[in-house]
Amino acid sequence: MYISNFIPEDIKNRALIYSLTDTVIRNSELVDGGYILNAGGKPPEGVNELKDFVSDNREKQKEEGFKRIGILRMDVDNLGKLFKKGFRAEMKTLSRISQLSSSISLFFKGCMKEIASREEFKNDVYIIYSGGDDLFAIGRWNKIPEFAMTVREEFSNYVCHNPSITLSGGIALIKDKYPISRGANLAGMAEEEAKSYRYNHHEKDAIYFLGKALSWKDFKISSGIKDLLVEAMEDKKISRSVLYRLRQIHELHEKESKFLKNEDLSQDDIERRARWSKWMWMLVYNLGRNKNNETLRILGEAILNDKFNGLNGEEPLISYIHVPANWADLLTRR
Repeated sequence: MYISNFIPEDIKNRALIYSLTDTVIRNSELVDGGYILNAGGKPPEGVNELKDFVSDNREKQKEEGFKRIGILRMDVDNLGKLFKKGFRAEMKTLSRISQLSSSISLFFKGCMKEIASREEFKNDVYIIYSGGDDLFAIGRWNKIPEFAMTVREEFSNYVCHNPSITLSGGIALIKDKYPISRGANLAGMAEEEAKSYRYNHHEKDAIYFLGKALSWKDFKISSGIKDLLVEAMEDKKISRSVLYRLRQIHELHEKESKFLKNEDLSQDDIERRARWSKWMWMLVYNLGRNKNNETLRILGEAILNDKFNGLNGEEPLISYIHVPANWADLLTRR
């Protein structure tokens, strides 16, 4: 937030006036002494049509071999339930419900523009719509996941980490010639997959990306492992075959889990028995035989302990290790 430069001298020591964004009023639509917040704006510099998000002519960006446009759709979970049951009976008034609605809308209309204008996003993400309780944005496919995580973190801060007010989102990847309306439908379907996320007592509050719905915590772990893999491959510390082996190990785990689900077992029993199946021995053999490779050691320990960079996820890491493997594969493809 930014302090106004127009505070009268006689009250500067007594009050602070804050602005939600750094947008000056003269660039906004004046209404009754105030101005309308608008999260949209001009497309990033150099972007005149969709194909420019994957153009080889874009400056300041290294172009990957995998050329796609990312489409992100997000909205608040259980908003109707929040309005209906989010207040104690004696506090449930029309003014409080209206204030809650306005406050959520304020984040999407005001804060979103500030997030999109940050250095790491301003040339790569374009907000088509943001308001009420939802968001629709497009951009370079490798920036959209990072943007989604940032939006979720900022929203969590905005609602003071209230566990009852959460966001879910879906990301679709399309070619530049694919109709944007169909891409929006794909992102909408991905968002619905995220809203269908269930694991133990965790519901919704998730993101769907690369064919898998993940809690935001697991998505953050996936991003960290992706960075580890990409850096190791660029430094020639590991080969691309590691990605193939990770996917192979994941498939073995999924086959065993699917087989056990046909039996009358609890979720805990399924995970316990699947944990000691063939995939673990393949993991130890493939990642543990090179004891001098720091990357493989970190990766193996993370999968076996379900912990990466001190962060424990919701689900066992082996159940979604293919996501960072595929993610790293797309980023390093030439």
